[in-house]
Amino acid sequence: MAILLSLESSAEFCSASLTVYGDTQLKLHKQPRQHAQLLLPMVDELLQEASIGLPSVDAIAFSRGPGSFTGIRICMSVVQGLAFGQNTPVIPVSTLQALAVAAVNQGHAVQGQDVLAAFDARMNEVYIARYRVGPGLPELVGTEQVLPVGCIDDAWFDDNTVAVGSGWAVPELSGRSVAEVSGLAITAADIDAVAQQAFERGGTVAVEDATPVYLRNEITWKKRESIRRRDASV
Repeated sequence: MAILLSLESSAEFCSASLTVYGDTQLKLHKQPRQHAQLLLPMVDELLQEASIGLPSVDAIAFSRGPGSFTGIRICMSVVQGLAFGQNTPVIPVSTLQALAVAAVNQGHAVQGQDVLAAFDARMNEVYIARYRVGPGLPELVGTEQVLPVGCIDDAWFDDNTVAVGSGWAVPELSGRSVAEVSGLAITAADIDAVAQQAFERGGTVAVEDATPVYLRNEITWKKRESIRRRDASV
């Protein structure tokens, strides 16, 4: 098994985990404005406690978004600083998939169910994606999206759907689903769970090729590109 270092700082919690041959150790803090100061010390503590150096790490996994713009940028910067120096490959992990993994691992969803993972995106919007729980990791159904809360209607739900994440604490969505766990958050251990499978399947990338996923910026770009093409055709 691989030695993986995982980092997560896309929301209120800031965490790092180190998995050494199947044994995972986690460091966790809930100090939203101190992510930049906390990540590297947590990494140092984990490496020291495991009595290994950074060159022994096979890959560094990180939450690539969607989530807090600032938190994602901080995580990306720390990963770049660690990986460039050692030429360590990295594994970008979707925060929404990690949230679905957390739902399964904590017993909120079981095989055969769908998980609606959603984070509060502010501005009356949510980052949202549907995942189907199977024998392996939850698999994405459709695409990750950022949507106005008014677009989330009853058609999104059935008796086999579990809604998890901070998006369901938004007043307009709260109570929409009877199977709702709005307080569920992710940690670096959930990032690690996704990264382990990605590593086994050769899913690492060079750090210079790793990019954050903001969704909101991507959708704005697509809208602008659509307008540009429309105007060009007139």
